[in-house]
Parts: sequence; C-alpha cells; structure tokens
Amino acid sequence: MQNIENVFQPAQMADKIADMRRGADWFFWIAALGILNSLIVTFGGLPDMLFGLGSTRLVDEMLRANSLAAVNPIGLFFNAAIAVLFAAFGYYARKGNDRIFVLGMFLYVVDAMISIGFRDFWGFGFHLVALFYIGRGLLASRKRFDPSV
Repeated sequence: MQNIENVFQPAQMADKIADMRRGADWFFWIAALGILNSLIVTFGGLPDMLFGLGSTRLVDEMLRANSLAAVNPIGLFFNAAIAVLFAAFGYYARKGNDRIFVLGMFLYVVDAMISIGFRDFWGFGFHLVALFYIGRGLLASRKRFDPSV
C-alpha cells in the first residue's frame, strides 16, 4: 500500500506546484496591466481602465492636481515602482514563499479599497477575481507541505 501512495505523490506534487505558479502569475499580470494602464492614462489621455491599480490612480491624481504638464515623469516613476513591487511578489511567490503570497494579497486588498474609493466598481471586481486566483495559488502552495489545508 505504501508503494502505491509514493507512485502518485510526484504527480500530485507537480499539480500543486503548477497551481501555485498559476496563482503567483497573477502578480505578473497585475504588474503588467497596471503599467499598461498607467501608460494609456498618461499618454493616451483616456480615463482609468478596468484593470488599473488604485494606487497608481492615486499617484496620478495627486501629481496631476499640482501640475499643468500633460506627462509627469515622477508619476510614471512611482507607477513603475508599484508595478515592479507586484512583479517581485510574483517572482517570490512562484518560488513558493507563502509570506509573500499573503503580503501581496494584503497590499492588493488595500489597492482594491483605494479603487472602491474612486468608485471604480469594475476595477474593484477585477481585483476580486485576481484575489480569488491568487488565493487559490496560496492554498496550493500550502498544500505542498500540509495536505490537510
């Protein structure tokens, strides 16, 4: 009986690792779509899009209120730094760091609250979907070490 369990364990472990990485990949999507949204808002003059980050919108609104310039390089720098932060969360979460998963989810919840503060309900909905899949990645990461999770 013990041999049969050992035969299936590597396949199950590979599935858990794949699920964990799919959840962590959402941080990369968040970073890429956040910077894309920031570029569209800055250079295209369009309003905030569905997949924008609340924190980048907050930076844009704060810097735009005190400036007459159409393009604010300081705002782009801060928005890029926020995107790099979420990409770093994705990098370390893919390695299986559960604390980074939790910290990234916490900061993304704070970002969702900022989005709802701007009355961006579609963006808030996107945040909820992303948090669901990141949470699934966290659970898969936890199941690698503790099957009772």
